[in-house]
Amino acid sequence: MKLSAKFIKFLPSQSGESSNGNWTKQDFVVETKETYPKKVVITNWNNQFDVSNINDDTYYNFEILVESNPYNGNYYSSVILNGEPQIMPPGIAALASGFKSFTLPSLIIELLPEIKGSNWTKREIIFEPNENSRKRYSVQVINDKVDLTGYSQGDEVNIEFYIESREYNNRWHTDFKARKIDLLKKGTSQSKKYDINDPDSWPF
Repeated sequence: MKLSAKFIKFLPSQSGESSNGNWTKQDFVVETKETYPKKVVITNWNNQFDVSNINDDTYYNFEILVESNPYNGNYYSSVILNGEPQIMPPGIAALASGFKSFTLPSLIIELLPEIKGSNWTKREIIFEPNENSRKRYSVQVINDKVDLTGYSQGDEVNIEFYIESREYNNRWHTDFKARKIDLLKKGTSQSKKYDINDPDSWPF
């Protein structure tokens, strides 16, 4: 996936230690070029790619991956840098406008219950891309803007979504928000089949 955007600023770097060893995390903020620009936070893990020469207010092509991880019953999404940033020539950057969304063929893993506020609704869908990464990601449907009638776990779909990061209480939060879902293939029944001639399949 490729995101064309203007570099805004670096966020404070972080480091720590896990069961896999030491790690570093460098987040930075970019901004898309469209009628209503959106900020996106991109993470460079363990200095995997050189971002030291990125310039303020300059447009780049960023190769990215998306993923969401569960924590305390909620899913938290992030955008991962997956290649060296490529600077865009000024003439090309001037054309980098319009609403930016991404489409991924994916498998529906889970449809979470709807959450309601005073004047809004939100429902999250957990997807697994049809690729080898096996990374899952969570997409939000806000105010029923996408009709989920008839969709269920196991369905193969094309999901179109956009990315938006917002700052709140000095912390940045990233969301993937659905624009459209197209069914590719209905999932097979999840119910267990029992064979009367095969005792190993019996539920007791």
